Amino acid sequence: MFFHIKNDPALGPVTVGKVTQIYSTITKIAGPLGFSVGLEPQCVTSWADQLSYLREFAKIPVMLNVWTSDSNYSIDVGQIVQAMEVCPVKYLRFHEVMSYYANVINTPSIQSYIRSILDFSKSYGVPLFWNEWDPGTYPAIANIIRGYEDNVLVSFGTNNTAVQAGFQALQVFKRKAASIQSWYWFILNGSQPGYEFTMPPALMGEFTLEASQAGCELVQYEPYSYFFDGNGNPIFTLPAMFAAIG
Repeated sequence: MFFHIKNDPALGPVTVGKVTQIYSTITKIAGPLGFSVGLEPQCVTSWADQLSYLREFAKIPVMLNVWTSDSNYSIDVGQIVQAMEVCPVKYLRFHEVMSYYANVINTPSIQSYIRSILDFSKSYGVPLFWNEWDPGTYPAIANIIRGYEDNVLVSFGTNNTAVQAGFQALQVFKRKAASIQSWYWFILNGSQPGYEFTMPPALMGEFTLEASQAGCELVQYEPYSYFFDGNGNPIFTLPAMFAAIG
């Protein structure tokens, strides 16, 4: 399990200085149930600030954001190496890049960039977690990762309301994963602001169990503010979700 943790000094939340506290909170709940836990940091400022933030994860397993739909955020192989020097990077992460940038995915520069990450993942033995909410992107992903199937976990994100169909579509891949998101509830309720924070925790737990039944070997959760308040303290949704998972 990898949990999203965000640091955004402009809009909040600010989690600098709270990383160990947040990780400890999750592990105290998840550990007794037999789950291993890591964090997926998101820092929205400069790379220098991100690297400084990652130093707080020196003893925490990290899923490193490499290329995401957030303003087409991307880092290169050199920056990945810098991150690996300050924290234990266990997975690299592509997030919704096919769903949002399908129109540029076949350009030579983008193909070269993807190949550089796939080669790095294979050479260093750090798997790539590739998450998409649209199963319609899976045929293209299957073509792109041909020859790298041992190093890529293709993930279905539950911010698509056809959850069962999404997990079923994953079956074409050797390695499967899931991104369990309360954004599902936001989409289901007409994308009305605030609904991403009111999804029933039991439903998050149900989706986790469905992911396991679908053969997913790893689950990532988001957003951070669904589980924690602005001071880095857990809210009721965190233990309630684990109670539903059992």
